[in-house]
Formats: sequence, structure tokens, C-alpha cells
Amino acid sequence: MLDATPLTTAALLLTLDLIGTFAFAVSGAASGVKSRLDVFGVSILAFVAGNAGGVTRDVLIGAVPPAAITLPSLAAASRRRHSAMVDLHVLPPTTGVR
Repeated sequence: MLDATPLTTAALLLTLDLIGTFAFAVSGAASGVKSRLDVFGVSILAFVAGNAGGVTRDVLIGAVPPAAITLPSLAAASRRRHSAMVDLHVLPPTTGVR
């Protein structure tokens, strides 16, 4: 038999926070790829887009240090986002002229 454990409010909020962090990070990284940034630029843009909203929220409500820094699950979401976007990154063609 399946054990139907109810989803707690804390688990639901953490899940939604992780999904939001990943979605905004992918959006920022896609903007970086579209703008033809290098891998470092794409990574920085994705990190800022994924974490800036959550950090701003935490600072405004007085939850210091922000969860993006203290929760290992959010750091893992950032690493997964980075590896996914590096795989999708297309380097600009070289012209042979410097």
C-alpha cells in the first residue's frame, strides 16, 4: 500500500522556491545566450536572475542572511541550472580576424 503523507506547508514553499529559482535562472541564462555572452557572462546573468528576487525579498522582510546563501538546496539548484545552460550555450563563430 502507498503511504499518502500530506505535504507540509514548509515543503510546499521550498518546492515552489526551488522551481522559481530554477525558472528565473534559466530565463536569465537564455537571455545571456541570446546576447551571445561567453560562458562566464551567461553564468553570472543566470545567477543574478535566479537569486536576486529571493535575496531582495529576504532582505526586505528581515530574514538575514538570505536563504539563497544559507540553504544548500538553493545552491544546488543554481549548480544544476549552470550545468544545463553551459550545455546549451552556443559559442559565437570565429572569423579568423583579430
